[in-house]
Amino acid sequence: MVHHAAALLLLLLTWPAGFSASETEQSGHVEATSYGPSSVQISGVDIVTVGILYGFQCSANCYPDCQFTWTENNVTSEGSELSLKLLQVEPMLVLTCKAVNSATGESVSVQKMLQVTAGPSNIQISGPAYLSATGASKYTCSADCYPSCSYTWKVLVDNEVFSTSQGDTISITPPTSTVNSETVICQAQDTVSQLYISTIQKLYVATLSDIIISGDSTVTMGEQYTFVCFAQCIPPCTFIWSYMGKIFQGDKVQIPILNQGQMPNTESRIKITVSDSSTTESLTCQASNSGTHQTITATKNLTVIDPISVRPSSQALPVADKSFTLQCVGSQNPASIMWLKNKQPMMASERISFSVDNSSVTFSPLLQTDDGLYQCVVSEVDTPIKSVGYQMQVDYGPSSVVISGVDVVTVGILYGFQCLANCYPTCTFTWIWGNSTSDGSEFSLKLSELQSAQNLTCTAVNPATRESLTAQKTLQVTAGPSNIQIVGPTFLTAGVRSNFSCSAHCFPSCSYSWTGVSIEGEFSSEQGSTISITPTNTTTFENLTCKAQDTVSQQYILRSLALLVAIGPTKMEMVKPNNALVAEVLYILPGSTTELQCLADCFPTCSITWFYNNTLLATNASILFTPDTSQYKAALTCVASNPLSKENKTAETTVVVPDGPKDVVISGPNSLEIGVTSSFKCSAECTPSCSFTWTLYGNNVKGDVIDITVNRHISSESISCRAENTVTKRTATVNETLSVSEPQWCGC
Repeated sequence: MVHHAAALLLLLLTWPAGFSASETEQSGHVEATSYGPSSVQISGVDIVTVGILYGFQCSANCYPDCQFTWTENNVTSEGSELSLKLLQVEPMLVLTCKAVNSATGESVSVQKMLQVTAGPSNIQISGPAYLSATGASKYTCSADCYPSCSYTWKVLVDNEVFSTSQGDTISITPPTSTVNSETVICQAQDTVSQLYISTIQKLYVATLSDIIISGDSTVTMGEQYTFVCFAQCIPPCTFIWSYMGKIFQGDKVQIPILNQGQMPNTESRIKITVSDSSTTESLTCQASNSGTHQTITATKNLTVIDPISVRPSSQALPVADKSFTLQCVGSQNPASIMWLKNKQPMMASERISFSVDNSSVTFSPLLQTDDGLYQCVVSEVDTPIKSVGYQMQVDYGPSSVVISGVDVVTVGILYGFQCLANCYPTCTFTWIWGNSTSDGSEFSLKLSELQSAQNLTCTAVNPATRESLTAQKTLQVTAGPSNIQIVGPTFLTAGVRSNFSCSAHCFPSCSYSWTGVSIEGEFSSEQGSTISITPTNTTTFENLTCKAQDTVSQQYILRSLALLVAIGPTKMEMVKPNNALVAEVLYILPGSTTELQCLADCFPTCSITWFYNNTLLATNASILFTPDTSQYKAALTCVASNPLSKENKTAETTVVVPDGPKDVVISGPNSLEIGVTSSFKCSAECTPSCSFTWTLYGNNVKGDVIDITVNRHISSESISCRAENTVTKRTATVNETLSVSEPQWCGC
């Protein structure tokens, strides 16, 4: 329902004399009693809406009277009143009234500006057809308005205002689970003219609950039954039935609301003729809400009574290769009987025959392939009735009796054997080994000593037919291998051939094979009980494995030996911290300490021992060495020893502790003769040695010996000798003054 209301505002617009008006003066004589027009005004609304009729009036103070002319959009009309109805929207409308004094001819014009609106109209609410019971539902209100509309909402629950809202959209959530519907009112109002219209819509809450199936719980095959599925649904539900794997669409009808607030029910009816045999079957109804697509399900368990059954004609069991008869029981006046095997029609054959009235079927003879579900279908009236089935399992066997397991057993090892046979029902089994017997399909055997070959026997017995069948297996007995050993050196030496032998206890005999792994790769050898190995200088280890295998049982055991390869010591070096090699002679200043290291190519790592002056000094690869100052010259030795091969190698240097010079002495004559050459020698105590420099006549002369000849007449001559240690560069000087004399002539 849409409501219309118009609110007209009456505004009086007065135009003062001389303002927005024009006056016209007429020449001639005017009587003193004539006046006006003045106070000309247009009365009426300021806002007009398209399609609505409006009235306007023009008035003025005027004597004797005034004539009025209206002008609107170049259209003129006469009279003091004007009726206006717009057919379309215009941006702005100017309404002009002109008052003319009929006596004087004077005139005054006044204008009124009209704002034009349109609507509201065509109001509608859009959104979901039903409210959601679990969440908010969004609705939108729309209407045709010019220039625009504002919207106001009211939500009513049980005819009471539940909520209000502003705007063109609203979200509605039912307050409680018991609310079935809500009423929504939307009012659209023009924002200029204030005209409004409203619309109302009743919204139901989408629900789905309380599903139930009514009808019988016990049914008899061949009879037809009607079941009804009820569910509370808004909007109405659709129903799907399922019974014995089939889907049905039932007839449905909407039950009207009986009392205020009562939920509407939807029902679905289905008619089922029970024709399949089963002790219990489930009838399921699924209701689906057509709005929310939510579903709920109800299930009714039906107890099915089948008056027809298939039974054996006697108490005898169905045994293969014997005759056997089945009969259809329970039919009163059958029009026809049809037999089914595994739900497929049966046909007569040379081995299968039916009685004259088809009430029985005979197998002659019965075969294992006759296993299956047998039913008879009886037609007494219109609907065929399928009987309770007879599941036939033909007794057969035993046949194909075999013993699975090894043919060779080894002393001390537990073996398992299994007896298999084609048999129904499952056969019982009896084992015979020597003088002992045991029952069961599995047999365990563990011999404690050697013995000759012997038969293992298994007998399979059918517990139903009492028939039996026997199988045998001849077992050969072996012993070992055990106590495997590898004999040989405990380590290898690079470049040296080493021999190893392998032995084990086996009966009747063992074969031997070798495998090995080293840093150079793997190798395998079928060399028998012995093997020779010569490692290279790059091999650091060997992993040697011997496999001893019994030549009959093929049982085997392994024995592995991890061997290190002794390499070195080679390339012995004595070095300083900068890896500089130590020479044959090592000079060390008194009181100073030198770091030394002994290096050797060795695997495994060699042990290092240092000796100084034939005395044990240290057992580390690196040492901080301070020489004994009492020994100016002594041997320093480094010995590397391989812990596997016990091989040794030595590096040696002579440690010299420099000393001097001291006790510098010049030896020679005590005086000089003019013209006679004299020899002098300079010596000093020096370790390792000293060099000598003479100073004579202000000149330096190298060497420990100097020859001096005086050729001038002087009374004395000074000489000087400086001794310098060749290692430490320390010096010591001695000076002497020699007297000079004339030569001694002999007049002989």
